[in-house]
Amino acid sequence: MVTLNTQQILLPKNVYIGDSAELRISFTSPEKIVSYKFTEDLDYRDYTIENVELLESGLNYYQLSINFIPWKMGKINLPSLELQVAQGENQENTENSHNLLIKVEPVEILSLVEQNKVTGLRSFENPLLIPCTSYKIYAGLILIILLLIFSIRLIVRHKQVAFFLKMQKQKRKYRKNKRKTIRHLRALLKSKKEDKEIAGYIQAIMRKYLEVRFDKPFSKTVSSKIISLYNQATYGLAPENKYQAAETISAIFIRTDYVRYAQGAINSKNANFLENEKEEIIQKLIESIECMEKSTKANKLENEGIKEAENV
Repeated sequence: MVTLNTQQILLPKNVYIGDSAELRISFTSPEKIVSYKFTEDLDYRDYTIENVELLESGLNYYQLSINFIPWKMGKINLPSLELQVAQGENQENTENSHNLLIKVEPVEILSLVEQNKVTGLRSFENPLLIPCTSYKIYAGLILIILLLIFSIRLIVRHKQVAFFLKMQKQKRKYRKNKRKTIRHLRALLKSKKEDKEIAGYIQAIMRKYLEVRFDKPFSKTVSSKIISLYNQATYGLAPENKYQAAETISAIFIRTDYVRYAQGAINSKNANFLENEKEEIIQKLIESIECMEKSTKANKLENEGIKEAENV
């Protein structure tokens, strides 16, 4: 068994009986440590071990932290620790392992009596309070606690009311955006403009709707990135039906791009809206908007998650 060279630090520097202390032991080992254990039984009359933790703090550099509480003054001898390391390609195979030894140096526990050089009992001191006035102090403390509780409840209630008003304002904004978008889409059904212009209007209307609804720059995003920006806006918390609605909108963006830019090509038959296709596209968009605006428990969780993520 190989004994390692270590560096030992006691925190805090001055430890008294009953204090929580930490003994940090730093050492290096070129081999990965599999496990560790004390070589002797612990003496709970002199100390209590609260926790032992081994951390790998660098390349081949380890730090062993022993948290304990001393119960006697003077020197306390903690038992040595045996470290088991693994060798070979499979470092987790303990059959080919060998052991290392860490010797723990004694730690000095101080005494407040000796430090303050107390040689006898202190004399009696006068009472700090006037007799029969302690109840006034208790009453004052209770009053202060009640005032603190009342203040905290008032602050919490104020935040709740402010949050409620903010959510109501946001819902009105979303409802107005929804009605306006659907009205503009239905107006296109009666439009006699060319297919290229209608496709452009459809995209402009839906980009504005998405930008208001999710507060993201959909008006500056290419059609192939609509889904990516939607996932970014919802932080991946959107339920399945709403995500499918977003995919439908994205597919319509790609179709309208083809109508806008493929006209005049050699094989441009599909660059025009087919019979009843315009009506079908607008109906799908309206259904997708209704799905996104539908208030559900999942939608509530989605909005709360988005707000929490924005505040991080």
